[in-house]
Amino acid sequence: MKQILQQLIQDAFYTNFDKKISANIDMPKEAEFDYSSNIALQTAKELGKSPKDIAAILEKDLKDTHDAIESIEISGPGFLMFTMKKSFLFSLVHNNAKTWGHTKNEDKKIMVEYSCLNAMKPFHIGHLRNMFLGESIARILETQGYNVFRANYYGDIGMNIAKCIWGLRNINNNTIPATPRLRGDSMGKCYALGGTAYKEQENAKKEIQQISKELYLGDNEDTQKIFQQGREWSFEYFETIYKKLGMTFDQHFYESQSWKPGMEIIKKHIGSLFTESNGAIVFEGEKFKEKLHTRVFINSEGNPTYETKDMGLCSQQNEAFAFDQNIHVVGNEQAGYFPVIFEAQYQVFPQLRDKQYHLSYGMVKLKDGKMSSRTGDVLYGDWLIDEAESKVSEILSSRDIADKENVIDKVAVGALKFGMLHIQPKNDIIFSLEKSTQFEGDTGPYVQYAYARISSILEKITPETFDDAVLIQNLEEADWNLIRHIQYFPLILQRCADEKTPHYLTHYLLKLVSNFSSWYSANSVKHADSPELQAGRIKIIKLLQITIKNGLHSLGIEVIEKM
Repeated sequence: MKQILQQLIQDAFYTNFDKKISANIDMPKEAEFDYSSNIALQTAKELGKSPKDIAAILEKDLKDTHDAIESIEISGPGFLMFTMKKSFLFSLVHNNAKTWGHTKNEDKKIMVEYSCLNAMKPFHIGHLRNMFLGESIARILETQGYNVFRANYYGDIGMNIAKCIWGLRNINNNTIPATPRLRGDSMGKCYALGGTAYKEQENAKKEIQQISKELYLGDNEDTQKIFQQGREWSFEYFETIYKKLGMTFDQHFYESQSWKPGMEIIKKHIGSLFTESNGAIVFEGEKFKEKLHTRVFINSEGNPTYETKDMGLCSQQNEAFAFDQNIHVVGNEQAGYFPVIFEAQYQVFPQLRDKQYHLSYGMVKLKDGKMSSRTGDVLYGDWLIDEAESKVSEILSSRDIADKENVIDKVAVGALKFGMLHIQPKNDIIFSLEKSTQFEGDTGPYVQYAYARISSILEKITPETFDDAVLIQNLEEADWNLIRHIQYFPLILQRCADEKTPHYLTHYLLKLVSNFSSWYSANSVKHADSPELQAGRIKIIKLLQITIKNGLHSLGIEVIEKM
């Protein structure tokens, strides 16, 4: 409905003021209205008229323009307030289950780059936030009709790999761990050992620097053997994580494959875009755009930096999927990095200007501060998943549930996803596992339980069949209020897509489920006053259940039929 109202307002505005505008449609705070627009307030200064005068002109022109509109009123300083006909609201119950909430858009191609784990390094709980956010954004964008390409960029060459190789050589353990997870844990410990040695021992630092050179030169057989084995173990381990979290990617990209093309690009543009400085090759960003700074692309030892790898990656990603926008899901610690690298990329590839976007997010913090994977003082991501499963298992221990292990897995992963996505990306998280796994409060299990509760209600009732007109006449005001809240689902998804944040959706689902709980405690479905009222309420809670399912799917969370 949002698009229809937008178009009606825009047409009326053009007819009366001979100007093309983009109209905002919002959810009003006043419960008696369904939609609102502040277009009169937005354009008052430009038109030289009072907002109320503009609103009055538009209100008069908009009357009787669409069958779904019951009335239009002017509120406050000049808001246009729309009330929809009950026949329109009830028509929502006929929406297709799979596509309810979705919007048809132009065929815009969007790449979402996320996860981006480092080979031969620990997988910690901060990485979980990245993966949850990236997957949810990809799914939300798909609800808007965009062609979405999921990209994963592995950090698999450089100093981090060299530190792990040094650790593997010095840990004196020839036993191969039995499972992918144990192999991943083993490499994490070796990396931590190498990281500490690099920081505290000068000889170790030199040895690690030498290993890094050998990785790029490829001239040391033993280094290459360990390198390839470590990569294989890492990727095998990461795939178990992705499977657990319900994630797949359209393509994996690798630093080990992007640095050479990046070096070629840099060397080709030395003198025009890149300059020599103290033996290194740099990009002086401040010469191209205000507030940028200089960054090193090839260090004084002749090795590529992350900047050069990202230059090669840019070319590879655009070749794989000619995107209209590329969203890089990366922590806010890199907020100063991306404007410079993007400008360097735009100078080389002008057709990509303004198509790169950094989706920044805050850190996951603990009581003792930010996590570090350099020293081994780190909480692994799979440890957190295990702990969540243990908490959920304890809560469900006394319940008779079919396929309980699968239910525990879905609830635990859903709890982690919902808990982290509930916070706006730009903000840091102090994550509470205890709170997130509860079946009450602002949690994923609370929403999953509501879905299961509706399933239980529906399986016990077989309603009679009536025409919509009969059902509409028998519904009560509390029923209509529930439908009114359901109708905003497409609006919420669009806002999440526009602002690239899923937290609006988690808040919406919690409010929706809370409203359902209050409604159900006061309004019986099974023992409704009439068969017509019962049939109408069945249709409402079916749409509510579809809304919960599609909303949780957009967050990467599975529903459960029985809990």
